[in-house]
Amino acid sequence: MMTPLIDLHNHILPHVDDGASSLDESLRMADIAVRSGISHIVCTPHFEGSARSFRTLPDIRQAFTDLKQAIAETDNKYGQNCHRLSFNILHNRQDAEECVND
Repeated sequence: MMTPLIDLHNHILPHVDDGASSLDESLRMADIAVRSGISHIVCTPHFEGSARSFRTLPDIRQAFTDLKQAIAETDNKYGQNCHRLSFNILHNRQDAEECVND
């Protein structure tokens, strides 16, 4: 069994910054992550006020929710691992620290 990996810097959220440009691209990124052995993703979008940020905090939260929902909806296509990953996508520092410390 592979040692679980945690991606601590990822721009998987769609339409938020200079990362994924669409929900489909985000789903492809999630698929690649799972197939690469990644079990957790810490979303690290550029934040409001950054030259590379396209969205505000409410937009980022909505993109996070939309991505989790899209991954759950495509569970049949991507398999159980991707569904599990959707619940492990982390979006705050406390969760990330707990994940790293576990």
